[in-house]
Amino acid sequence: MDPFMARVAVVILTHFFNDHIRQLFERLTSEAPEGYQVFININCGANSLDMPKAALPHADHIHLCNFRQIMALPYPAKVDPAGWNGLGWKMPGHEDTNMLCFYKNYPDFDYYWGIEYDVHFEGHWSFLFRHFEQSRADILATALYNAAETPKKILNPLVRNPEGDIPEPEFLVRGFYPLFRASNRFLAAVDAAYRMGWTGHYEVAWGTLAKSMGYEIEDIGGTGAYVKPHNRNAFYFNTPATPSMSPGTFVFRPSFLFPHKQENTLWHPIKPDGVFNWHVSNAEKPFPKNLVHAIKPYLWQAVIWLWFIFCRRAPRKPDRIRQG
Repeated sequence: MDPFMARVAVVILTHFFNDHIRQLFERLTSEAPEGYQVFININCGANSLDMPKAALPHADHIHLCNFRQIMALPYPAKVDPAGWNGLGWKMPGHEDTNMLCFYKNYPDFDYYWGIEYDVHFEGHWSFLFRHFEQSRADILATALYNAAETPKKILNPLVRNPEGDIPEPEFLVRGFYPLFRASNRFLAAVDAAYRMGWTGHYEVAWGTLAKSMGYEIEDIGGTGAYVKPHNRNAFYFNTPATPSMSPGTFVFRPSFLFPHKQENTLWHPIKPDGVFNWHVSNAEKPFPKNLVHAIKPYLWQAVIWLWFIFCRRAPRKPDRIRQG
């Protein structure tokens, strides 16, 4: 397949609709290359599949799912009711079911970009999309590492095959997926594997399935084994060995209030007002831990600036540019 002829879906993954989502949708629609189709996938949670009134002008580009639909997926281990409490999963790691619900209703795209609502790209989105158009990677994401390289990073539920066994260590690949691109054939393979009884935290299940099945894995940037040499330290950095993935520009937590004005840099998370934040109040921690947590954000900011000055490699323009 000529990568420049591929049909590409760009899917905003969210559980709400407000001005932030509308603005992100409009920005992606205006900046995506010609032929890309932008959608909003809203997980309605325990609620019924009702289109938000504010979203009606964009109804043709909105896909709704909810817990009932997710639990109806034919994945005997992945959506096991034993791991469900009626309001959601007892443990995280099943957010990939949102994209799988979208994929099953829109199965005709060659590639699917998934973008969580709190991802920010300080640059023109077409630059990022075009940069990877020549890549045939089946899974393109961030912080992709062989699990043995970061042994302290534990993700539950553990990935298991239909026999209930954990794959051999050399096949375990973990990643960070607030932003990713997946090929049609890879999503079809994940769907088939989950139907057979595979399960696990998707941050390790996706990479492990891709490697065990021989699919191509590529990191958007960073310093891991799956990043191309010209993309090393290009679009982001983080610290995969830490639970928070901080310091870095693309982390689990803490949230950023705003991005630095550094062109073509990925940031996560930047939470809009009123949205749940993975934040632990310093006041609730005993001294001296509360002091350490109060100082950390300033230390991380210093590390980020040092990365921009000494380590970051500006991503080059693609060899071949699509008009869009």
